[in-house]
Amino acid sequence: MNDALKNSFGKKLRNLRRLHGLTLEQAAASAGIGRVTLNRWETGAQRPRVAEWLALMKSLEASPQQTRQLESLLDTAWAQNLVRQELIETGERTEMGSVPHGGDLLRAMRIRQKFRLAEAAEQIGVSEWTLRRWEKGTVWPSMTQLHALCFALNAEEEEIVALTCGDMGLCGEPALRNDIVSADSIEHRLKEIERQIGRGAHRLIELQLLDLKRHAWSLAVKRASGRHLLSYAYIVHTRYFDYRGNIAEVAQQSARGLEILPENGYQDEHAMELAFFRAFGMVNRNNGISPQRGIEMLRPWLSVKKWPVLRAQIYSVMAIMAAQAQNVAAALPFSDAAMRLVADRSPVERAERAFMHAYVLMREPERASQALDVIPEVHEDQLLLRYETTLLRAEILTVLGDYSEARLWLDKTLSASKTYRLHEANPRVDALMQKL
Repeated sequence: MNDALKNSFGKKLRNLRRLHGLTLEQAAASAGIGRVTLNRWETGAQRPRVAEWLALMKSLEASPQQTRQLESLLDTAWAQNLVRQELIETGERTEMGSVPHGGDLLRAMRIRQKFRLAEAAEQIGVSEWTLRRWEKGTVWPSMTQLHALCFALNAEEEEIVALTCGDMGLCGEPALRNDIVSADSIEHRLKEIERQIGRGAHRLIELQLLDLKRHAWSLAVKRASGRHLLSYAYIVHTRYFDYRGNIAEVAQQSARGLEILPENGYQDEHAMELAFFRAFGMVNRNNGISPQRGIEMLRPWLSVKKWPVLRAQIYSVMAIMAAQAQNVAAALPFSDAAMRLVADRSPVERAERAFMHAYVLMREPERASQALDVIPEVHEDQLLLRYETTLLRAEILTVLGDYSEARLWLDKTLSASKTYRLHEANPRVDALMQKL
């Protein structure tokens, strides 16, 4: 047991005994254990065995919450299994699913390195089934296996620490402790991370988001406001994957964010944003649904009038889907509606809609010149939109037959992708490179 957990566990156990007005001798005798044994537990010199531990908790008349809080501070396998089972039962009872755990971080690290499950498993000499169980959190690797996997996945030092002796490893279950951070501080940190994503500062993003999701989960199982906060965490995570161009994860994160919202939350802005990300991801991932099906998924959200900027985003996404289905005639009314909704909004919002309008126009070769005129000027701080408009300009110039100019803009696109880790696997870039 590491020193921090040892001291915390012993102190809390001693406080619980004293709360019941029992001496060491009295508590030990009541539980059928030796006084020296109990003293060693309280000083952290020895860890309890499961039968003795349960006997002590019964003799101290500890509540289930007090018991689980103490168990969460023990790094024994039996204690962690009890804690994990409690979390699973809590998630099922509240329909919140499982709390984010160390296996989620392992999966995030693997995805970041673009390894398939089988490829990562082969790197460290375990079966694909074994690695899948680690990622699901049903079992945990040995310390040797964990370090080998972290090395293969090029883990950051802070990620290794979190997985081995921090909150993302076996020793950390903050959802059952009293050190949960406030909703305001979680929201503040999520907004900071949004700004980091926009600047291309992605180091430790996965670790930070999973940690915040864990704390938000602990609030979400208690009240509806916590569910809204957790859904916001899923929005930020979705935006991160959108920035990186990982469409499959965009679909998965946004769908999960919608699932945890309370029933009366389906008319709020979080739900609208998650809805268009989900539809966009489901259409554009491998073996995705048809664009027409995506449009039908989004159409009901147009009746929500309260957030015109989000309605404009939904119209734009519907326009993109119609254009993907080779129906530019159907796409243009959607795109025009989006442009009208942001006509009096900020330059950033107008630029985003203009970019998507230009994309729709490009899908009809006769309108390619018009599309080139529509492409907006983008502020240098808008890294993702600058990347997208640069790529779109290269695509339009290719349609117009200006290959030398298109190649210059494609080179700028590739440079931005490498510098800021933007859309590192983009099929549009691959298709354009083949043409040029």
